[in-house]
Amino acid sequence: FTFLYADLHAHMIAMPLILFAAIFVFNELMLAKNDRRAGWMQFLALGLGAVSVGMSKAVNTWDWPTLMILSVSGLGYAWWLASRKFSRESLLMLLLRVGGFIALTMLVVLPYDLWYATAFNELLPWEGGKTRLWSYLTIHGLFLLLVAALLLWDTARWLRNVYVRELRGKANWLAVGLVAAGVLGMIALYAYLGGDRMVIVALPMIAWIAVLFFRPGQSRAMQFVLVLVGLSLSITIGVEFFVLSGDNGRQNMVFKFYIQVWLFLSVAAGAALAWLLSGFERWRPMLRNSFFVVVGLLLFVSLLFPIMATRGKNFFRFSHEVPATLNGMTYMEYVDTFAEFPGMTEAISLDTEHATIRWLQEEIEGSPVIIEAQPGRATYQWGGRMTMYTGLPSVLGWDYHQTQQRTLPPMPQFVRQRAANINAFYTATNTNTAARILRHYGVEYVILTHYERSRYAESGGLAKFDAMVEAGMLEVAFAIDEVPMVYRVN
Repeated sequence: FTFLYADLHAHMIAMPLILFAAIFVFNELMLAKNDRRAGWMQFLALGLGAVSVGMSKAVNTWDWPTLMILSVSGLGYAWWLASRKFSRESLLMLLLRVGGFIALTMLVVLPYDLWYATAFNELLPWEGGKTRLWSYLTIHGLFLLLVAALLLWDTARWLRNVYVRELRGKANWLAVGLVAAGVLGMIALYAYLGGDRMVIVALPMIAWIAVLFFRPGQSRAMQFVLVLVGLSLSITIGVEFFVLSGDNGRQNMVFKFYIQVWLFLSVAAGAALAWLLSGFERWRPMLRNSFFVVVGLLLFVSLLFPIMATRGKNFFRFSHEVPATLNGMTYMEYVDTFAEFPGMTEAISLDTEHATIRWLQEEIEGSPVIIEAQPGRATYQWGGRMTMYTGLPSVLGWDYHQTQQRTLPPMPQFVRQRAANINAFYTATNTNTAARILRHYGVEYVILTHYERSRYAESGGLAKFDAMVEAGMLEVAFAIDEVPMVYRVN
């Protein structure tokens, strides 16, 4: 979705930060106990990691909890690998490294924390529909197959070196393990029968990962990959049971966290494939060929997405005659008119819309405030298009986006008051009322294209514009066929 729509959103901007945080933790783990960096370089590296993780709160807040969990647990484990004991010196180092990391992450984002406030800060139980198993595997299936193959491969390597005689005297531990496996299996089955289908995949894999993480002789690189996968699977379970207050259902809860999961699993699956390929010559031909066929088929199906999704997106174009282009306005040259909502008195002429936008782009200097129509019955509509295409500030953007970023009372009421005043400006028959609204918001240009004319045609307020020009309140700045499209405010 993100790249299909070229959606330069916070979640896209944050992707390099997510991967950098993972690289930072991996680097600290691999250097633990054998770190030859000077002391100042070690703390500089910690500082760089802390800045990246801390600023993720301001870039895309959804990533911050996950990156903090990964970083703090990773640095704590790196400390344990380096010290392997509790002493005054080791505890002081733990305080300096992990405590200093946490303190710096809080410090770098302090201005954001002090000045940003939101009502969307409460986790609530999710009682709506759950993720279907086939949907879960559609999104994560390729990665999970490679991870599962890695777990099998690593388990086989481990068991190959374990002899029955080594299990003597460990009957209690074996019993505990069997009971724990049985309990986890029952929990997964109960969740599956209760509608939480994907738990039947995620929960057993998490338990399997935990066993392999602590197996004797496990490499740090493998432990890091196992943690990435375990954290990812835990997140996918979490979004089945909790939702952030104020979300659209659980749209953002799943969307934002699944991006983290998808990135982490992609790294883990890449490492898994590399490890598996390194030992392929020792696999039986039948097993190796079957693996190649299954993985190749899933990879082929996955790679179809950019092709099929682009084709699907094509069906929603205004016109199929528009050539391939990076110019997001080109479609206006190939579509004459369109009606945004039923009952419009006048269809919107995209020719005139395009010409007006181009005039604003080319002729307006600086950042004067403009006023344009608010959308009618829905949020994502044509209203607000002038400010979107030009970057000029308007009295109000899309209502939902504005209230979403201003959730604490009475800010949503201020947003809706602006929307009401915009509608009042276009529908008012009294020129002085309209002029007061323009002065109040410091408006310098008024938009009155076919969209505004159709949107407010039945109000009787459009007749005042000629009167305002005669009174010297407005002057025509841009017209098409002698029909004013943009007025300049005097």
